[in-house]
Amino acid sequence: MNKSELGRLLGDLAQPMGYRRRGDLLWKRREELTSLIHLQRDPWSNGTYINLGATPNCMITKPVPPGTGYWGLERRAESMESPFRDHFGELILNRNSELSHDITTDGLRWLLQWIEENLSNAEAVRRAVLEMDPNSCVCRLGVVMLMMRDWADDRLKEPKHYFEGTAYYR
Repeated sequence: MNKSELGRLLGDLAQPMGYRRRGDLLWKRREELTSLIHLQRDPWSNGTYINLGATPNCMITKPVPPGTGYWGLERRAESMESPFRDHFGELILNRNSELSHDITTDGLRWLLQWIEENLSNAEAVRRAVLEMDPNSCVCRLGVVMLMMRDWADDRLKEPKHYFEGTAYYR
């Protein structure tokens, strides 16, 4: 299954759940946070990473949310403890012809359910962010963690405070 086939399958599963799609980015806006999924091609293996996360709604200043690196919380599917961890890893290695469509479908369903259970409740996300050790997070210049801590403390500033001069926020 190549990246475009994976994107179609993910879109087919996510759209009935309220996700919108533009290219390789899918998102679902909630009361305070937007959940995001992005398919990213690995330039070395031509495999596909599945990035997922959430960001405060006020950080989305255009009709389409920003790409990875600007999200408040961000993970990769293969880095998560899940019954499909190895399968998500195989997607990166571009062993697409060896991957079962049914297992991929089950893995994407699991991932969408995980997002619903872990990123849809803003208060639960807020508590999790406040419990994180800021020194244990590796983020782009530490800005993203700072942004999420500010959001969790109800001190979120304008996007340009965190991302001044970046392409999305121009």
